[in-house]
Amino acid sequence: GVPRASVPIRDERGELLGVSLRRTDGDEEPRYVLSHKFPKDLVLYNLYRAKQMGGTVILVEGFKACWALHEAGYSNVVACMGSVLTDGQFHLLVNSGVNRVVLLLDGDGAGRDGTVASSAKLHKAFQTTVISLPDNKSPDDFDRVELNEYVALFV
Repeated sequence: GVPRASVPIRDERGELLGVSLRRTDGDEEPRYVLSHKFPKDLVLYNLYRAKQMGGTVILVEGFKACWALHEAGYSNVVACMGSVLTDGQFHLLVNSGVNRVVLLLDGDGAGRDGTVASSAKLHKAFQTTVISLPDNKSPDDFDRVELNEYVALFV
């Protein structure tokens, strides 16, 4: 079989919904396999923890970006598990008590398109700040010091 790391996925209350199995031997598809079917467009990874940190969340694409920011000292990070915030995820944020979103999607084509679509949605309900990364970079491509250079001024 393919070696995979297990990533528990919880809802906004902390209830376990399933496990995402992330390929650990490269980026060939499928990189992720879900253990249970759940509506991914209605879940924000780490929201149940991030909303406890106060009124601001940092929104990233994936688990690894979320972990990189956490390691850099930011516990208020959520991942949309894709390159764009869905309507269901938007409504989760609206109902979470968050009032500010820092959008930090990847610097590739999908991330840039997702930034445009997601920021248009977020501006309807939140104070929104967009952080642009260099071309083809994601938050987990940087060490803690470099990541703080991008994030600290905006959070």
